Amino acid sequence: MLLTGAWQFDNVRSHTAGVLLVQEAGGVVTDLDGKLWEPASESYLAAAPGVHAAALEVLTS
Repeated sequence: MLLTGAWQFDNVRSHTAGVLLVQEAGGVVTDLDGKLWEPASESYLAAAPGVHAAALEVLTS
């Protein structure tokens, strides 16, 4: 199985280290409104640059 994205709707701060790893590896991390992720965000989507926009569209439609 190939995982190209991950998202979380709650308990987001417990995933801060993983989010940082994705960012450092060149991935895109935003909240589910498409805004840059920060520790105070209530959700996140972490994905490869080529699939982030499409994943965000699917999750918010």
